[in-house]
Amino acid sequence: NLFLHLKEDELDELCGTDCLDLKGMARIKFKAAMRMLQSQFKPKKQQKYIVAISKQEQKSMDKMRFVVKQTGDIQNLFENHLNRIDDTSVKIKSDVDQEIEKIIKMADNRKQSLYKQIEEWKLNKLEAINKEISFILEYQN
Repeated sequence: NLFLHLKEDELDELCGTDCLDLKGMARIKFKAAMRMLQSQFKPKKQQKYIVAISKQEQKSMDKMRFVVKQTGDIQNLFENHLNRIDDTSVKIKSDVDQEIEKIIKMADNRKQSLYKQIEEWKLNKLEAINKEISFILEYQN
């Protein structure tokens, strides 16, 4: 059975000096016999058979196709729904990020405004204290 699947170059190698050492006519006869055996025992292509089915069997097959199609449609519907859920989740997270950034910016602006007011208060107090010191120094002189 192993020899039935040999390719041409493998058959030449088998007939060569390393294996069978066939020469001349013996080699030609051996190769011809092997080709004949290979063609006789070559696997045959499977034939397709047409089978008649009843109307009931046809209806059952049609129902089966319909159910399979519905299953595919339902699966697509769920996949679309899951994709929409993912998309909505991403959008909501983005909106939350934007709102948080606005709040942080407003808080930073408020902080800067308070710092400015504190600096103005500090300068006013220093000016007032410097005026009092000047006033006291004038009275002392």
